[in-house]
Amino acid sequence: MLFQMEHHTAKSKQKGGAFKLHSHPTDFFDDNPYYFKSVLPPSQETKVPQSKPKPFKPSSPAKLAGGSKAGTFDVYPHHSEDPYNSPKMQLGGNGKRKGGVFRSSVGPKSKPTSSTLKQNITRKMNVSNFQTVTST
Repeated sequence: MLFQMEHHTAKSKQKGGAFKLHSHPTDFFDDNPYYFKSVLPPSQETKVPQSKPKPFKPSSPAKLAGGSKAGTFDVYPHHSEDPYNSPKMQLGGNGKRKGGVFRSSVGPKSKPTSSTLKQNITRKMNVSNFQTVTST
């Protein structure tokens, strides 16, 4: 009962507010002051002549290998070969091509191949279980 009375008094205080009918468009904001109805002329860009690039000149000389040259540190001793500098393998048995990019022969291949994705799909989904497989 108390709630109904409070609700009724609150509603009576709200009466008399502005009535806005939203069945037709109204302008709630001012027009855009920066909007131009006429089309602006195309901007004229000034063409800057391209200058030749200057060659790179380092500001200081390059550092020497092996750390400080004050006598405290020495260059790494050369007692083993660097495992990362392996000699280039010779491609093919004819000895004409050494290194470079592998290029397969042009024309039809002797055996058709399929992608790894297709192989995995056919391995997991085949004729015997295609109705029971669920997608994850």
